[in-house]
Amino acid sequence: MIDRLNALAADWSPIPSDSRPRVLILGGTSGARALAGSLPGFAVITSLAGRTSSPLLPAGDVRIGGFGGVEGLTGYLRAHRIDALVDATHPFAATISANAAQAASRAGVPLVVLRRPGWVEQPGDAWHHVRDLEEAAALLDGRRGSTARVFLTTGRQGIAAFADVDAWFLARSVEPPEPPMPHRLEVVLDRGPFTLEGERRLLDEHRIDVLISKDSGGPDAKLVAARERGLPVVMVDRPPAAATAHTVASVAEAVEQVHRLFRAGPNDR
Repeated sequence: MIDRLNALAADWSPIPSDSRPRVLILGGTSGARALAGSLPGFAVITSLAGRTSSPLLPAGDVRIGGFGGVEGLTGYLRAHRIDALVDATHPFAATISANAAQAASRAGVPLVVLRRPGWVEQPGDAWHHVRDLEEAAALLDGRRGSTARVFLTTGRQGIAAFADVDAWFLARSVEPPEPPMPHRLEVVLDRGPFTLEGERRLLDEHRIDVLISKDSGGPDAKLVAARERGLPVVMVDRPPAAATAHTVASVAEAVEQVHRLFRAGPNDR
């Protein structure tokens, strides 16, 4: 496994030599993995950011690491003769999404954006919407202070925003976070999907009274558990999505859109 990851870590992937349409998928999300395995008849390359040491690998070819901004991604699309680009990154990966839109335009490659729908407030929810993690930290620090017991589900890279907040935090991530971190922090290393019963147990065992999350969409067991207990939720809203003509909300729609691109003539893409 280590040898395979080392080989994948190089900023290179083989240029397909066959005549199959070539699709580059950006993202290590579950949707990206599902899409990579749902395109038989295509030469698929999935690009992972490389932020975890043991990523779940999708079907097909894989590359790991950044492209070097818009110019690097544009060059990659041209050099590898990519016929379609799919942005299936996390909804909060605003930089790579913006780069993908610009690079696709420059290289003349059609872009499909796969974004699962965001969460919608339900009866019984007590959500407080904020623009970013810094605003979430300020809200928590100003309203709850040191008495709060917070379940922080923003990913390990978002923990630093709460380093100066005097509250008790439970954070969940795939790998251990790095400083700066809150001085009262307990970390649970786990990888989803998570069950409703498991989320209920976690909230109860740690006496959680505030949930902080990004609006990533998808399974919402933690939100259901918070709703059942009447817990306030600080919800970080999504950044604006890059404008594109081909935005879809599911893997099935992404598969259909990719097939449609290659059924259409060049002027219809």
